Amino acid sequence: TNLEEIARQLAEIKAQLQQRPAIAQTNPPIKIDLTPREQSVLNLVAEGLMNKEIARRLETSVRNVEKYVSRLFSKTGTNSRTELVRYALEHGLTN
Repeated sequence: TNLEEIARQLAEIKAQLQQRPAIAQTNPPIKIDLTPREQSVLNLVAEGLMNKEIARRLETSVRNVEKYVSRLFSKTGTNSRTELVRYALEHGLTN
């Protein structure tokens, strides 16, 4: 499905960035004021999980996850999950 394809692409991007530390570290780590829950959601998005899977892992609603992802887009100036993961990896926001 389309969602599975997006998850696969996100996982590939993360793997590529981690294999190329010079690119992944092109920007110094920055401090963005993320709540603990936003950080958890960001880490799971970076793992390639979709909202439903994130909601199940964090024991919350899909709607709450959608709100967290939307806030992450706003805080990072990104517009897609792929951009968000790339930004997070390049700026040291995820593990």
